[in-house]
Amino acid sequence: ATGETEPTTVTDVITADSLGLPSGSSYQDLSGVSVNKSSSALYSGKVARDKTDDKEEGIKMSKRKPYGLVSSVSGGILKSITVDWLKNADATLNVYTSDKSFSSSLDLYSKIEATKTIAITVAAGSSTINFADDNIKFFGVASSSGTIYLNKITVEWVPSTFGTLDSVQGYKKAKKEPPKTPAGYRSNKLSKRESEILDEAIKIRDLNKSLNPNWITMDRSYIFVTNRGVPIQRNSFNESIKAANQRLEHPINKPISSHIFRHTLVSYLAEKGVPLKAIMDRVGHEDSDTTMKIYTHVTNKMKDKVVDMINELPL
Repeated sequence: ATGETEPTTVTDVITADSLGLPSGSSYQDLSGVSVNKSSSALYSGKVARDKTDDKEEGIKMSKRKPYGLVSSVSGGILKSITVDWLKNADATLNVYTSDKSFSSSLDLYSKIEATKTIAITVAAGSSTINFADDNIKFFGVASSSGTIYLNKITVEWVPSTFGTLDSVQGYKKAKKEPPKTPAGYRSNKLSKRESEILDEAIKIRDLNKSLNPNWITMDRSYIFVTNRGVPIQRNSFNESIKAANQRLEHPINKPISSHIFRHTLVSYLAEKGVPLKAIMDRVGHEDSDTTMKIYTHVTNKMKDKVVDMINELPL
Protein backbone atom coordinates (compact mmCIF):
# COMPACT_ATOMS: atom_id res chain seq x y z
CA ALA A 1 0.00 0.00 0.00
CA THR A 2 1.24 3.49 -0.84
CA GLY A 3 -1.40 5.66 0.78
CA GLU A 4 -2.15 7.32 -2.57
CA THR A 5 -5.20 5.36 -3.72
CA GLU A 6 -7.88 7.21 -5.70
CA PRO A 7 -10.44 8.62 -3.22
CA THR A 8 -14.08 7.57 -3.43
CA THR A 9 -16.61 10.29 -4.27
CA VAL A 10 -20.04 10.96 -2.77
CA THR A 11 -22.74 12.73 -4.79
CA ASP A 12 -25.38 15.00 -3.24
CA VAL A 13 -28.38 15.79 -5.43
CA ILE A 14 -30.04 18.95 -4.08
CA THR A 15 -33.66 19.33 -5.18
CA ALA A 16 -36.80 20.85 -3.73
CA ASP A 17 -37.73 17.35 -2.56
CA SER A 18 -34.38 16.51 -0.96
CA LEU A 19 -34.42 19.86 0.87
CA GLY A 20 -37.90 19.04 2.20
CA LEU A 21 -39.53 22.13 0.70
CA PRO A 22 -43.34 21.95 0.65
CA SER A 23 -45.07 22.46 -2.69
CA GLY A 24 -45.92 26.05 -3.52
CA SER A 25 -44.17 27.24 -0.36
CA SER A 26 -43.03 30.70 0.52
CA TYR A 27 -39.36 31.19 1.28
CA GLN A 28 -38.16 28.73 3.92
CA ASP A 29 -35.27 29.08 6.38
CA LEU A 30 -33.15 25.95 6.12
CA SER A 31 -30.56 24.99 8.71
CA GLY A 32 -28.38 21.89 8.59
CA VAL A 33 -30.39 19.87 6.05
CA SER A 34 -28.97 16.51 4.91
CA VAL A 35 -29.82 15.39 1.37
CA ASN A 36 -27.83 12.13 1.37
CA LYS A 37 -27.27 9.71 4.27
CA SER A 38 -23.92 8.70 2.80
CA SER A 39 -22.68 12.29 2.85
CA SER A 40 -21.58 14.38 5.82
CA ALA A 41 -22.55 17.62 4.04
CA LEU A 42 -25.33 19.77 5.51
CA TYR A 43 -27.06 22.66 3.74
CA SER A 44 -28.55 25.92 4.99
CA GLY A 45 -30.09 29.01 3.44
CA LYS A 46 -33.35 30.67 2.41
CA VAL A 47 -35.09 29.30 -0.69
CA ALA A 48 -38.61 28.47 -1.87
CA ARG A 49 -40.33 25.77 -3.91
CA ASP A 50 -42.48 27.22 -6.65
CA LYS A 51 -43.79 26.59 -10.18
CA THR A 52 -42.54 28.25 -13.34
CA ASP A 53 -44.90 29.45 -16.06
CA ASP A 54 -44.52 25.96 -17.53
CA LYS A 55 -45.87 24.49 -14.27
CA GLU A 56 -42.56 22.86 -13.39
CA GLU A 57 -41.64 22.96 -9.70
CA GLY A 58 -38.14 23.75 -8.60
CA ILE A 59 -35.92 25.62 -6.17
CA LYS A 60 -36.62 29.33 -6.34
CA MET A 61 -34.39 32.17 -5.21
CA SER A 62 -34.56 35.91 -5.81
CA LYS A 63 -31.75 38.41 -6.21
CA ARG A 64 -31.87 40.05 -2.83
CA LYS A 65 -30.69 39.49 0.68
CA PRO A 66 -30.84 36.86 2.26
CA TYR A 67 -31.87 34.37 -0.47
CA GLY A 68 -29.48 31.60 -1.46
CA LEU A 69 -28.17 28.19 -0.43
CA VAL A 70 -24.86 27.26 1.25
CA SER A 71 -23.02 24.22 2.57
CA SER A 72 -22.85 24.80 6.32
CA VAL A 73 -21.02 21.51 6.98
CA SER A 74 -18.53 20.24 4.42
CA GLY A 75 -18.88 16.92 2.63
CA GLY A 76 -15.10 16.81 2.15
CA ILE A 77 -13.28 18.36 -0.79
CA LEU A 78 -15.39 19.69 -3.66
CA LYS A 79 -14.82 17.82 -6.91
CA SER A 80 -17.61 19.36 -9.03
CA ILE A 81 -20.90 21.26 -8.95
CA THR A 82 -23.49 20.94 -11.72
CA VAL A 83 -26.37 23.43 -11.85
CA ASP A 84 -29.51 22.44 -13.83
CA TRP A 85 -31.98 25.27 -14.48
CA LEU A 86 -35.71 25.18 -14.98
CA LYS A 87 -36.17 28.75 -16.05
CA ASN A 88 -35.04 32.28 -16.55
CA ALA A 89 -32.75 32.75 -19.46
CA ASP A 90 -32.19 36.37 -18.42
CA ALA A 91 -30.95 35.56 -14.92
CA THR A 92 -27.48 34.59 -13.74
CA LEU A 93 -26.27 32.67 -10.71
CA ASN A 94 -23.14 33.24 -8.63
CA VAL A 95 -21.38 30.15 -7.29
CA TYR A 96 -19.23 31.05 -4.28
CA THR A 97 -16.48 29.00 -2.67
CA SER A 98 -14.79 29.35 0.70
CA ASP A 99 -12.28 27.69 3.01
CA LYS A 100 -14.53 28.55 5.95
CA SER A 101 -17.98 27.25 6.80
CA PHE A 102 -21.02 29.31 5.78
CA SER A 103 -23.45 29.66 8.68
CA SER A 104 -26.32 30.82 6.44
CA SER A 105 -27.00 32.37 3.04
CA LEU A 106 -26.56 35.79 4.69
CA ASP A 107 -22.82 35.10 4.54
CA LEU A 108 -23.02 35.39 0.74
CA TYR A 109 -24.01 39.03 1.15
CA SER A 110 -21.20 39.84 3.59
CA LYS A 111 -18.89 42.70 2.65
CA ILE A 112 -15.95 40.74 4.06
CA GLU A 113 -14.71 39.34 0.77
CA ALA A 114 -11.88 37.41 2.42
CA THR A 115 -14.37 34.80 3.60
CA LYS A 116 -15.61 33.88 0.13
CA THR A 117 -14.75 33.93 -3.55
CA ILE A 118 -17.00 33.95 -6.62
CA ALA A 119 -15.85 30.82 -8.40
CA ILE A 120 -17.99 31.46 -11.46
CA THR A 121 -21.16 33.19 -12.66
CA VAL A 122 -23.38 30.87 -14.68
CA ALA A 123 -26.34 31.51 -16.97
CA ALA A 124 -29.45 29.43 -17.65
CA GLY A 125 -28.97 25.89 -18.89
CA SER A 126 -26.73 23.23 -17.38
CA SER A 127 -23.29 24.22 -16.13
CA THR A 128 -20.62 22.09 -14.48
CA ILE A 129 -17.79 23.56 -12.43
CA ASN A 130 -14.85 21.23 -11.79
CA PHE A 131 -12.50 21.74 -8.86
CA ALA A 132 -9.50 19.62 -9.81
CA ASP A 133 -6.87 20.65 -7.25
CA ASP A 134 -8.41 23.60 -5.47
CA ASN A 135 -8.95 21.91 -2.09
CA ILE A 136 -12.29 23.76 -1.74
CA LYS A 137 -14.49 22.64 1.17
CA PHE A 138 -17.54 24.95 1.19
CA PHE A 139 -19.74 26.58 -1.44
CA GLY A 140 -22.83 28.74 -1.81
CA VAL A 141 -25.17 29.82 -4.60
CA ALA A 142 -27.21 32.99 -4.96
CA SER A 143 -28.88 34.87 -7.80
CA SER A 144 -26.77 37.65 -9.29
CA SER A 145 -29.62 38.88 -11.52
CA GLY A 146 -33.33 38.08 -11.55
CA THR A 147 -35.45 35.35 -9.97
CA ILE A 148 -34.06 31.86 -10.58
CA TYR A 149 -35.74 28.45 -10.77
CA LEU A 150 -33.41 25.46 -10.48
CA ASN A 151 -34.24 21.83 -11.16
CA LYS A 152 -31.32 20.54 -9.12
CA ILE A 153 -27.78 21.15 -7.96
CA THR A 154 -25.52 18.08 -8.13
CA VAL A 155 -22.50 18.24 -5.84
CA GLU A 156 -19.68 15.72 -5.99
CA TRP A 157 -17.47 15.50 -2.89
CA VAL A 158 -14.29 13.60 -2.11
CA PRO A 159 -15.17 12.57 1.47
CA SER A 160 -12.79 13.55 4.22
CA THR A 161 -11.30 10.96 6.53
CA PHE A 162 -10.87 13.66 9.12
CA GLY A 163 -13.33 15.25 11.50
CA THR A 164 -14.30 15.31 15.13
CA LEU A 165 -16.39 12.43 16.40
CA ASP A 166 -19.41 13.83 18.21
CA SER A 167 -20.44 11.52 21.06
CA VAL A 168 -23.16 13.70 22.58
CA GLN A 169 -25.90 11.39 21.29
CA GLY A 170 -23.96 8.26 22.24
CA TYR A 171 -21.42 6.46 20.10
CA LYS A 172 -24.05 4.21 18.53
CA LYS A 173 -25.39 7.38 16.90
CA ALA A 174 -21.97 8.86 16.27
CA LYS A 175 -21.53 11.38 13.51
CA LYS A 176 -18.67 13.45 12.21
CA GLU A 177 -18.65 17.18 12.83
CA PRO A 178 -16.25 19.73 11.35
CA PRO A 179 -12.76 19.95 12.91
CA LYS A 180 -12.16 22.69 15.48
CA THR A 181 -10.33 24.88 12.95
CA PRO A 182 -10.20 25.06 9.13
CA ALA A 183 -6.60 23.76 9.32
CA GLY A 184 -8.11 20.44 10.42
CA TYR A 185 -9.23 19.97 6.81
CA ARG A 186 -6.09 18.61 5.19
CA SER A 187 -4.86 15.96 2.80
CA ASN A 188 -1.73 14.05 3.77
CA LYS A 189 0.19 11.38 1.93
CA LEU A 190 0.57 8.29 4.09
CA SER A 191 3.84 6.64 4.95
CA LYS A 192 4.26 2.95 4.21
CA ARG A 193 3.76 2.06 7.89
CA GLU A 194 0.66 4.26 8.21
CA SER A 195 -0.87 2.53 5.19
CA GLU A 196 -0.07 -0.88 6.67
CA ILE A 197 -1.79 0.05 9.95
CA LEU A 198 -4.90 1.29 8.15
CA ASP A 199 -5.04 -1.79 5.91
CA GLU A 200 -4.78 -4.06 8.96
CA ALA A 201 -7.46 -2.12 10.86
CA ILE A 202 -9.84 -2.37 7.89
CA LYS A 203 -9.23 -6.12 7.59
CA ILE A 204 -9.95 -6.63 11.31
CA ARG A 205 -13.09 -4.48 11.07
CA ASP A 206 -14.40 -6.38 8.05
CA LEU A 207 -13.62 -9.74 9.67
CA ASN A 208 -15.53 -8.79 12.85
CA LYS A 209 -18.42 -7.57 10.72
CA SER A 210 -18.66 -10.92 8.92
CA LEU A 211 -18.45 -12.95 12.15
CA ASN A 212 -20.51 -10.92 14.61
CA PRO A 213 -24.33 -11.28 14.25
CA ASN A 214 -24.73 -8.27 16.60
CA TRP A 215 -22.72 -5.93 14.38
CA ILE A 216 -24.08 -2.37 14.48
CA THR A 217 -24.27 -0.79 11.03
CA MET A 218 -23.36 2.91 11.01
CA ASP A 219 -24.23 5.49 8.36
CA ARG A 220 -20.51 5.94 7.66
CA SER A 221 -17.77 3.35 7.40
CA TYR A 222 -15.60 4.08 10.41
CA ILE A 223 -12.26 2.30 10.52
CA PHE A 224 -11.33 2.19 14.20
CA VAL A 225 -14.28 0.43 15.80
CA THR A 226 -15.05 -2.12 18.48
CA ASN A 227 -15.82 -5.75 17.58
CA ARG A 228 -19.48 -4.66 17.33
CA GLY A 229 -18.87 -1.83 14.86
CA VAL A 230 -19.19 1.11 17.28
CA PRO A 231 -16.51 3.83 16.93
CA ILE A 232 -13.88 3.50 19.68
CA GLN A 233 -14.36 6.16 22.33
CA ARG A 234 -11.49 8.56 22.89
CA ASN A 235 -11.45 7.94 26.64
CA SER A 236 -11.28 4.18 26.06
CA PHE A 237 -8.33 4.67 23.73
CA ASN A 238 -6.58 6.89 26.27
CA GLU A 239 -7.06 4.25 28.99
CA SER A 240 -5.45 1.68 26.69
CA ILE A 241 -2.47 3.98 26.16
CA LYS A 242 -2.05 4.44 29.93
CA ALA A 243 -2.18 0.68 30.47
CA ALA A 244 0.39 0.10 27.71
CA ASN A 245 2.65 2.74 29.28
CA GLN A 246 2.63 0.88 32.59
CA ARG A 247 3.84 -2.26 30.85
CA LEU A 248 6.97 -0.51 29.60
CA GLU A 249 10.31 -1.24 31.23
CA HIS A 250 10.72 2.51 31.69
CA PRO A 251 7.20 4.05 31.78
CA ILE A 252 6.73 7.71 30.81
CA ASN A 253 6.45 9.54 34.10
CA LYS A 254 3.72 12.02 33.23
CA PRO A 255 0.01 12.02 32.25
CA ILE A 256 -0.37 10.77 28.69
CA SER A 257 -3.18 10.67 26.15
CA SER A 258 -3.57 10.29 22.41
CA HIS A 259 -2.04 13.77 21.98
CA ILE A 260 1.35 12.31 22.85
CA PHE A 261 1.53 10.93 19.30
CA ARG A 262 1.10 14.41 17.81
CA HIS A 263 3.68 15.84 20.22
CA THR A 264 6.10 13.06 19.30
CA LEU A 265 5.61 13.60 15.57
CA VAL A 266 6.23 17.36 15.88
CA SER A 267 9.37 16.71 17.93
CA TYR A 268 10.67 14.10 15.51
CA LEU A 269 10.10 16.25 12.41
CA ALA A 270 11.68 19.27 14.12
CA GLU A 271 14.77 17.20 14.97
CA LYS A 272 14.97 16.20 11.30
CA GLY A 273 14.97 19.86 10.28
CA VAL A 274 11.50 19.94 8.69
CA PRO A 275 10.26 23.56 8.34
CA LEU A 276 7.67 24.74 10.86
CA LYS A 277 5.04 25.45 8.17
CA ALA A 278 5.32 21.91 6.79
CA ILE A 279 4.91 20.46 10.29
CA MET A 280 1.83 22.62 10.92
CA ASP A 281 0.27 21.42 7.66
CA ARG A 282 0.96 17.80 8.57
CA VAL A 283 -0.61 17.90 12.04
CA GLY A 284 -3.42 20.37 11.21
CA HIS A 285 -2.44 23.24 13.48
CA GLU A 286 -3.85 26.59 12.40
CA ASP A 287 -2.18 28.60 15.16
CA SER A 288 1.61 28.31 14.98
CA ASP A 289 1.87 28.88 18.77
CA THR A 290 0.61 25.34 19.35
CA THR A 291 3.41 23.82 17.31
CA MET A 292 5.98 26.51 18.09
CA LYS A 293 6.19 25.58 21.79
CA ILE A 294 7.32 22.06 20.90
CA TYR A 295 9.38 23.22 17.90
CA THR A 296 11.29 25.84 19.92
CA HIS A 297 12.02 23.39 22.73
CA VAL A 298 13.45 20.84 20.29
CA THR A 299 15.44 23.30 18.19
CA ASN A 300 17.00 24.85 21.32
CA LYS A 301 18.26 21.38 22.26
CA MET A 302 19.60 21.04 18.71
CA LYS A 303 21.53 24.31 19.13
CA ASP A 304 23.26 22.82 22.15
CA LYS A 305 24.23 19.80 20.05
CA VAL A 306 25.64 22.10 17.36
CA VAL A 307 27.85 23.80 19.97
CA ASP A 308 29.03 20.41 21.22
CA MET A 309 29.90 19.38 17.64
CA ILE A 310 31.82 22.62 17.08
CA ASN A 311 33.71 22.09 20.33
CA GLU A 312 34.87 18.74 18.99
CA LEU A 313 36.40 20.28 15.88
CA PRO A 314 40.22 20.13 15.93
CA LEU A 315 40.70 23.88 15.70
